[in-house]
Amino acid sequence: MWILGITETISNRIILYPVEDRKSGTLLPIIEKHAAKGSRIMTDCWGAYNQLNKMGYEHFSVNHKTGFAQEFVSSTGEK
Repeated sequence: MWILGITETISNRIILYPVEDRKSGTLLPIIEKHAAKGSRIMTDCWGAYNQLNKMGYEHFSVNHKTGFAQEFVSSTGEK
């Protein structure tokens, strides 16, 4: 069993979803349920998340093979 975790940065609320698989058809509807379009979403490099920018989110990802933490810079230059 896999767990999809979502942290709401404003409320610091953590939402955990047990999921049967990590396919985009499973994960993306859950994200859409909890994140408004335009929200900043930070994930790992799992391919299921590749569509998030096209779906209207500001998506950043970190590659855990090259580093566990990464500094994100938005399109406005915010770090």
